[in-house]
Amino acid sequence: ANAWCAAVAMELSIAKCPDMTLALTNCVYLSPENHDTLGGGTVAEIFLEVKGFVFTAKANRSVENGTIGVNSIQRRHLGSNGETVTSAVFSAGSMDSVGLAAATFSIDYAQKGRARGDEKVDAEELTKTIASRFQLQFFTVGQQMALDYRGDNILLVVTALEAAGSSIQATRGMLVGSSTEVLLQKAAGSAITLTGLPSASAAKTNIFRAEFNFEKMGIGGLDKEFSDIFRRAFASRVVPASVIAKLGTPHVKGMLLYGPPGTGKTLIARQIGKMLNGKEPKIVNGPEVLSKYVGQSEENIRALFADAEAEYKERGDDSELHIVIFDEIDSICKARGSSRDGTGVHDTVVNQLLSKIDGVDSLNNILIIGMTNRKDMIDEALLRPGRLEVQVQISLPDEAGRLQILSIHTGKMAEAGFLDEGVDLPELAAGTKNFSGAEIEGLVKAASSYALARTTGGGDNLKKIDLTGLKVGRNDFLRGLTDVIPAFGVSSEDLQACVRGGILPASDACTRLVATATNLISQLHSSKVTSLLSVMLEGPPGTGKTALALALAHELGPKVPFCPMVGSEVFSSEVKKTEVLMENFRRAIGLRIKETKEVYEGEVTELTPEEAENALGGYGKTVAHVIIGLKTTKGTKQLKLDPSIYDAIQKEKIGCGDVIYIEANSGAVKRVGRSDAFATEFDLEAEEYVPLPKGDVHKRKEVVQDVTLHDLDLANAKPQGGQDLASMMGQMMKPKKTEITEKLRGEINKVVNKYIDQGIAELVPGVLFIDE
Repeated sequence: ANAWCAAVAMELSIAKCPDMTLALTNCVYLSPENHDTLGGGTVAEIFLEVKGFVFTAKANRSVENGTIGVNSIQRRHLGSNGETVTSAVFSAGSMDSVGLAAATFSIDYAQKGRARGDEKVDAEELTKTIASRFQLQFFTVGQQMALDYRGDNILLVVTALEAAGSSIQATRGMLVGSSTEVLLQKAAGSAITLTGLPSASAAKTNIFRAEFNFEKMGIGGLDKEFSDIFRRAFASRVVPASVIAKLGTPHVKGMLLYGPPGTGKTLIARQIGKMLNGKEPKIVNGPEVLSKYVGQSEENIRALFADAEAEYKERGDDSELHIVIFDEIDSICKARGSSRDGTGVHDTVVNQLLSKIDGVDSLNNILIIGMTNRKDMIDEALLRPGRLEVQVQISLPDEAGRLQILSIHTGKMAEAGFLDEGVDLPELAAGTKNFSGAEIEGLVKAASSYALARTTGGGDNLKKIDLTGLKVGRNDFLRGLTDVIPAFGVSSEDLQACVRGGILPASDACTRLVATATNLISQLHSSKVTSLLSVMLEGPPGTGKTALALALAHELGPKVPFCPMVGSEVFSSEVKKTEVLMENFRRAIGLRIKETKEVYEGEVTELTPEEAENALGGYGKTVAHVIIGLKTTKGTKQLKLDPSIYDAIQKEKIGCGDVIYIEANSGAVKRVGRSDAFATEFDLEAEEYVPLPKGDVHKRKEVVQDVTLHDLDLANAKPQGGQDLASMMGQMMKPKKTEITEKLRGEINKVVNKYIDQGIAELVPGVLFIDE
């Protein structure tokens, strides 16, 4: 503010600019006498402040005394010809104090009605022209000026200014040549197309709001999922459009969040809109789109994209991001041909949505977010790359995630002093295995209800209640655990509890049944002919059917594939039941593959992830690489490995003292067990102690891998997946598959049979347990 100070003022009448060439300089012109009076006797240029705008004033003999020559664009600010204005001299302070770090201009043609054959403007060339033509001139936000560009008059409007030495937005400042970054954006409704950006929106892109915080938004236990979403869906949107154009990779236009109910899919989608500096997201509950009138459902789909289409036509790649969120997307995007209502409305809705996402006139400023817990019901065409290509499974939270969710839901309770100090959130997180986020919220509500009931005395004499002693304690949460039962993810511990006491021969019939089952198991183990045995156990509830089935599976050993499923889960006529059964059958068929591999093996002595700034910005840090030390009987070796190895290490829950091996080619990590050097310690998590590996850390070793056919299906369906599965299998299969098909399974079966014939692999009998 102290960079300018008023010195001399003069009343002048507005007149025309002396000639057209001078009109394109953005300067104003005075008579030599007036110029000398205002202090320009010793300098060629002075700065005049007129109606809040600062102009560079020069002397010209064609200008009459008492007038100020301005062009037609400047008259928009100052007034019409003949109008008297006060012109005050401004003297600038030091260059540093008044210089601009950045100046943003919107551009358009000065004569909009004039027809042109080519509306493209080279942004790089234009920014250089602006920087040189208007060097050392003052600009004010909202100021307009004209510039000649290849024979056309371009209208420039100052939309934003950034002060030098800070990111503070300024209202006025001096353009200091190349020291000021000139940014361009297309004016609303302009026919101009900017090429060779940087543009204002591209060079200064920050689609994330700086103040967003996951915990404040009520999101917990989904760090990895958010990391995947940011990497796949938003990484390309935080770099200049010119870079993306040179890469030739368009933005991701759609993502699908799928998983069991209550795991946070809807919460993620709704909060993503609050994180982004885009338009307010449109949230559509699937069935709302459908209409009883012919063609209205398709019209409703088109209406969702109308705003994005209009802005894209007006601003092109400079338009803001438009988000459309479809909750329960499976209700409107069923596989075409699956609906039996006779109207075909679901098929046409899918066709309309496909044409909008990835059609001839597809947009680049939209992001579709679909949510479902029935991914199998969605039309496969929607799931291919270019459409809903980012598919993130939102599964049940792990223990760390449950702790985050508990902290969020008890946060206000703790701040208000209502959470008892005896409540151990890590203990609750460990005790809520298989709970979804919604069920954890229900647990907190249940605990609160017990505390309120205790304080209010069951609701009698409410007027006399004293809430000063209200505390939600540990016992309230333990009682709440009896009210809230997890609906998903039956744990192996719960299954094993069914046979914890073994099988008691309660009757002769039971003895015969166990003997028959034992013979069947022996036959399956020893026979070269028998590849499948089916057994049905029938009886009233509570008579031990589940226990007997699990006991039979137990007889096959811990490395035998065991796939439990509940028949009632496949309840809809629209679900491909044969596909569900085929998938579960392949989960229950094991394959043991023996390979000689180049590995790094040893006891982990050091495990240090080294972090770097996240390229996405504003979202913490990311692991750049991991330092790991491995020890054998011959010595210790330190390795510096890719961050993907760290993900595998976390997945295997590996820590110092564990014996592991890492495949040199694929990067797959396998935990062998706990080093027997720690056998004397009281370690509840050490399920198996193993000796310190012999030989060198880096060696060739025969590795035995136990996988299922379904594991191989997944490894070959996803180009980025399966590195921890049979690498030889991956080498034999054709890459870049995108979904599991019968053809893919057939190819895998051929390779499996070939490996069995060569003695590289052998089939392992498995169990498919179908309850109900």
